[in-house]
Amino acid sequence: MAKFKTTLKNLIRAEQDAKRHLPLQVSRYTVKSNKIPKSFHHFRIAFLSDLHGTWHPSLLESLKKENVDLIALGGDYFDGVYPANEALELLDELVHIAPIVGVSGNHEKYRKDWPVLKQMCKDQVLWVDNRSIVLSSDGQKICICGIEDPGNIRADQSVDHFREYKKKADQIKPSPLFTIALIHRPILAQKIMREDFDLILSGHTHGGQWRFFAIGLAGPGLEEHIDLFPEYDGGRYQLGKSEMIVSRGISDQMWIPRLFNNPDLVVIQLESDI
Repeated sequence: MAKFKTTLKNLIRAEQDAKRHLPLQVSRYTVKSNKIPKSFHHFRIAFLSDLHGTWHPSLLESLKKENVDLIALGGDYFDGVYPANEALELLDELVHIAPIVGVSGNHEKYRKDWPVLKQMCKDQVLWVDNRSIVLSSDGQKICICGIEDPGNIRADQSVDHFREYKKKADQIKPSPLFTIALIHRPILAQKIMREDFDLILSGHTHGGQWRFFAIGLAGPGLEEHIDLFPEYDGGRYQLGKSEMIVSRGISDQMWIPRLFNNPDLVVIQLESDI
């Protein structure tokens, strides 16, 4: 047992030493549907989640190589306590790559200045909290919507918070168009089970922070605690009639270091199955 503890400590120390140099992994997905119009065939979306106010050194270079048509921010773009300057500077660069849409995460809700920040970014990011927008190409359309995160929830408040969250979700009327929903926490997507959401993009769980045999060990949960072995730790899932893709997040500056869990840039290519 002592030998195992020493080995684990050495692994963690090595990972901490390399923390600022973890390579950015690009996770590519293809989503096919007969609801995707032909004009959106090969439409490419970069999904960025859980940056926590930081700027990965290879993010811009990787994004430019992927030739994306849209950038979607999946929440916790800003950190609850980390200064906003670096994240704001990154937005100035991202707008030159592709249009940006975004939804809030729990860390945005931590910030007292979030309403001010949101207003500051309005010319760069189209925020879709509790509403939907329509993207058009050659007269054909798809829908993108988002649900505002409720912020961290105490266990004794979870019922009331979820009731309020459900009300916000209900503000988004079902659409016959192919619909992409930005929902920061995958567990909340599971709870509302909106079958009219064809594709759900989530983050929050940080890939389980430490990954062993491609399984996440622990990540932020719904309430004010850490979930062991989170059900949605990163990757592709089927949620009723919806597909859900969960990013493992891009930030590597959390107080618990990533272990065998590289920062994750998600790129999704839509394919028309008509």
